[in-house]
This record gives sequence, C-alpha cells and structure tokens, in this order.
Amino acid sequence: MLTASVAFAAPSNPRFASPTNFEDKMGQRFIITFSDMKQGTDHLREVGAHVAHAFPKRRAVAAYVPERALEGLRHKKWVTSIEADVPRWPMAQTTPYGITMVEALQVADTSSGNTTVCIIDSGYALAHEDLQDNNVSASPNSGSGNPYEDGCGHGSHVAGTIAALDNTSGVIGVNRNGNLHLHIVRCSGTTARGPTRPRSSPRSTSARRKAATSS
Repeated sequence: MLTASVAFAAPSNPRFASPTNFEDKMGQRFIITFSDMKQGTDHLREVGAHVAHAFPKRRAVAAYVPERALEGLRHKKWVTSIEADVPRWPMAQTTPYGITMVEALQVADTSSGNTTVCIIDSGYALAHEDLQDNNVSASPNSGSGNPYEDGCGHGSHVAGTIAALDNTSGVIGVNRNGNLHLHIVRCSGTTARGPTRPRSSPRSTSARRKAATSS
C-alpha cells in the first residue's frame, strides 16, 4: 500500500491540480498528457520545463514545470490533462520476492565482511538511506562522474539488490547487515549504458562460418 500527503489549490478545471510539497529547483513535477506530443514537448522546452520521463505511446511526460509557466500551460488546447506526480513511498520495509527465491534469509551474512563485491555501473547513491555508507570504496574513472553519485539510479538499484540494509525502511538485500565491502566503478554518465562494441553484420558472420567450415 502506498501513501502520500499533498495539498492542492482549488483548480478552475478539475483535470488540473497544483501541488505544493514536491518541488525542487526545477519546479513542481507533473504528469502532462497532450493531443500533440511534439507541440507539447517543444513548448515545455521553450518555457524552461525539464522533462524527467517521456511516454510517447501515451502522449505524456513527467516534467518539472516552473510555476510561472504552469497557468499558461493549462490554457493550451493541445494539453489534455495535468496531474500532480506525487512522491510515494512504501509504509514499511519490504522483502523483495527475489530475496526469498534465492533463499538469502536462510543464510547468515555475519561473515560477509570478508568479501568485496565490485559494482561496475552508473554509480552509487552514497546518501541513500537504504544503502550503506561504510565499507564502500571506489575507483576513479575519468569522464564518468563522481562514483558516489548515481547518474540514472541503475547502479544503486543493483547495489540495493546486493546489500540494501535491514533498517526498517525500503527493502532488504541479499547481504543486509552493512558488513559487506562494496567497490564502485562508475562507467557511465546519466544512463546505465557503458562502452559498446560494433556488432558484426549478418554478412560478415556468415562469411566467418563459411571460412570455418571450409578449413
């Protein structure tokens, strides 16, 4: 069950609402749907909004919208709806089904301090309440950013699966007592994609198979 507390101003149109308690320096965050996706996203850029996620099939975005631009956005004919994208949190710590599937709770993790796990990913959110901030080391990787910050959340998700703390909030990981040593290598900036290599074309693959067969 999820819960959230949010205050709404009385909107002139019931489709539109103005939250007051989930904003950052980019503005308040909304789910906005359009009848014309391109026109809508172009306009958001023009008014200084920041699109956090785009959902083209639904003609919708999750975006931080400056307060000064919000009222004008409500009057655009190609805006179908504006809804508060309210933060939601689990009410208590939960155990992911995968932890049970791998029988992690049947094995004590008291000796995990003798082990180091290296996570090569998008970084590690060191300030996250469900991730340990002790026994964590990192190697610098030029061009990828601070390893103790996460460019997209993927690396921290992986770290949580491995070692989310048993601390009454969030979830628990396979090693949950905070003794496991984690070594972080950030290999990407704002996505979970690391270096890639060109894939062989079907023609070159076929040629190699013929060569192998004839040899």
